[in-house]
Amino acid sequence: MTNALIIASNAKSLMLFRYELMEALVKKGLNVFALAPETQVTADLTDLLQKIGVSLIAYPIHNRGLNPWADFKTAQSLYQCMKKLKPDFVLAYTMKPVIYGSIAARFAKTPHIFSIITGLGSVFIDQGFKKSMIRSVASLLYRVALHMNKSIFFQNADDLQLFVQKKLVSKDRAVLINGSGVNLEQFQVVKITHPNHFLLIGRLLPDKGMFEFVAATKRVKANFPDARFTIIGPKQGHVQTDILLNAIHQAEIEYIEEVEDVRPYIAACGVYVLPSYREGTPRSVLEAMAMARPIITTDAPGCRETVMDGVNGFLVPVKNVSALVEKMEYFLHNPQECERMGQESRKLVEQKFDVHQVNQVILETIMGQANE
Repeated sequence: MTNALIIASNAKSLMLFRYELMEALVKKGLNVFALAPETQVTADLTDLLQKIGVSLIAYPIHNRGLNPWADFKTAQSLYQCMKKLKPDFVLAYTMKPVIYGSIAARFAKTPHIFSIITGLGSVFIDQGFKKSMIRSVASLLYRVALHMNKSIFFQNADDLQLFVQKKLVSKDRAVLINGSGVNLEQFQVVKITHPNHFLLIGRLLPDKGMFEFVAATKRVKANFPDARFTIIGPKQGHVQTDILLNAIHQAEIEYIEEVEDVRPYIAACGVYVLPSYREGTPRSVLEAMAMARPIITTDAPGCRETVMDGVNGFLVPVKNVSALVEKMEYFLHNPQECERMGQESRKLVEQKFDVHQVNQVILETIMGQANE
């Protein structure tokens, strides 16, 4: 039987972003293994994946920053796992699994190596000398690792173009996909009952546009005191986390650290907002679109793919609080537009972002090359 190995840097992401893909691989008769950080592997997650025929394996990974010793242990552990399992192909996503998974797979003589670039992260967004040095190292490691891949999947055209320009990949091995997709059966249309309620779901990081959202909230509330604002997202231990939490409190924004199911919260909102600086393709936006919510997001890589400006929402410039306020107040002045644009969001997500359509591209690429 053909062995397939999926490498993740976050255990929950296997359920959130790769569940349908792994299920499809199993249905095609493959023996599927999933690797997740040892600190995040639980009995519940192991059982959930086992029910669809996927074996979950723990491995060590230090997700934050470049730690040479910890990263060496990660690569070594991945190599040992591959020597034992002898996978016919490996599929990794997010930076460290892509880099160290690809390198380990080459040394383990895995015949078919694939990666998904799910976004560039703060390493490629933040400025400063330290970040610049880390970015240089990361680019070098990407160049080495991706050279070992048969195909590399990109979730937006901007990231693909950047990697080609920097000569991190050759264009003939780059495959464009529409994000991770969304399950349209799980995320169904719910009628909007509170058009004055704005929701943002994302990690508490500056590059998610959190400070801009807070600043816009204050200005909108001055004119529309009945407007509601909610942020859902885990704390990240960032240097500005405490400052951000205090700002959220001062602006009287409802803050919820983490939820198991975002659907009731999307159903309760009227407009979904993500003022991010850059994304792969934001899954939270796709989920809101699937539930027929209008979107306000930035004209930035990954984000701009989700909105036809003026049709299913609005695109605003990155870090532009005034533009964000203007579009929020547009919906408060024109609540009937929430329903109309929300329906357009659903149409767009059905056309481009159905998870099964996205996975079909991945499967055809992987299976096609594996059979060559």
